Amino acid sequence: MPKILRPNTFAPSRSSASTSPNTHSNVDISLIKSDTFRQLIQQDEAEAYKLDVSEIAELASMDTATKPEPEIPVKYGDFRDVFSKQEADKLPPHRPYDHAILVYSLSQTEIEALHKIFRFVENSYTTHLIA
Repeated sequence: MPKILRPNTFAPSRSSASTSPNTHSNVDISLIKSDTFRQLIQQDEAEAYKLDVSEIAELASMDTATKPEPEIPVKYGDFRDVFSKQEADKLPPHRPYDHAILVYSLSQTEIEALHKIFRFVENSYTTHLIA
């Protein structure tokens, strides 16, 4: 017998989806028969989402020349070249104000400071002080 999903258990509410993405980490995902799905989706508060893996595999296997162009909003049409694969793969030319970024191992004090900042940001995010 297929497992029946109740509408409020398989979809995040609209208010929680935008504020905390991990609220529903215990979502129960199951395969159900089409008749059962049809009954569930006809309920008032039902929400459904479709994930078709075959479309993802098809797009991934396409040659880059045949892949559809990314949908760019009209107001950003002047920046269309920024979204091209060829332009994205190019490095900018060297300029007089180029500078080196020195990479080094952090000291214990620096690591502790980073952890402190990380905990502050993480706490601020979970308490919705920042989004």
